[in-house]
Amino acid sequence: MKEKSLLRRYRWPLFILLWGSAQFCGTMFLYGRTKEAGVGFVIALGIICVAVVFEMIDETRERNENR
Repeated sequence: MKEKSLLRRYRWPLFILLWGSAQFCGTMFLYGRTKEAGVGFVIALGIICVAVVFEMIDETRERNENR
C-alpha cells in the first residue's frame, strides 16, 4: 500500500469533506448565520492543513531510497 503517497490515498475523502464544509460555510453565510459560517470556514482550513501534512509525509519507496 506504500506505492502511493498519503495525499493520493486519501484525496477523495478529503475532497468530499472540504466540499461539504465549504457548502456548509456558504449556506450559513447566505442565511446570515456568521458564527456557523465561521465554524465551517475553520473546518475547511483544518482539512486543508491535513492535506498539506499528508503531502509533506512521503511514504513512497522512490524518495525514501534516495535519502
